[in-house]
Amino acid sequence: TTGFMRFGRGIYASSTSSRAHDSSRNNIPSVNRALILATVVLGNMYKLRQPNPQLTSPPQGYHSVIGEIGASLNYDESAVYTESAIRPRWLVIYRPV
Repeated sequence: TTGFMRFGRGIYASSTSSRAHDSSRNNIPSVNRALILATVVLGNMYKLRQPNPQLTSPPQGYHSVIGEIGASLNYDESAVYTESAIRPRWLVIYRPV
């Protein structure tokens, strides 16, 4: 999760690498960053164009929340609320320039 949780406390993913970079944080000083490339099972998606940070789960009947680019969202992103919905595939360590 990130400090600014647009869709509440969930596990966030984005197909836009710059969004993932902006969200990554190092708990210890390092010149490197890490991104996890994962398969995310979104199921029935609840679409939002505005942040809703009070969410603790998707609305009833939905499995995930996705943010569509619009007035207040510059990047696509999705949130799932169960660990079983995300499968890490690759760990990418990189040094930002």
